[in-house]
Amino acid sequence: METQAELALRVVRQAGDAIQRRDWASYGARFHDDAVYEFVGQGTVSGRDNIVDYERSLQIESMRVTQDLWTADETGRVWWRYAAEWADPETAEQRRTSGASTALVRDGAIESLTSWIDLSFMLPKP
Repeated sequence: METQAELALRVVRQAGDAIQRRDWASYGARFHDDAVYEFVGQGTVSGRDNIVDYERSLQIESMRVTQDLWTADETGRVWWRYAAEWADPETAEQRRTSGASTALVRDGAIESLTSWIDLSFMLPKP
């Protein structure tokens, strides 16, 4: 039988896989209707449909994301680290950043998601 930690990991990883495939229906299916997504320093989005629209708006065709250092506990909390690389759509300059996220899974769906990102890629180059 699947533990709460295993279930939470599976649900969150499925959401991440759906983003990579740009499968927005599958991504949205992983969230509660009243879920909340806080992107620290960027804002908070409430509601499944708004979360899907927000995540879709962040995507750049050239973006590739890797995720690692997954862990979860029996409360349904999941933590992971990610890195992203892409070509700036305006300058074609290669960009990269990293960050971390945490999600709370309740009743088999994501109730809340919080992400932090390193914004140093936005700083002028010396």
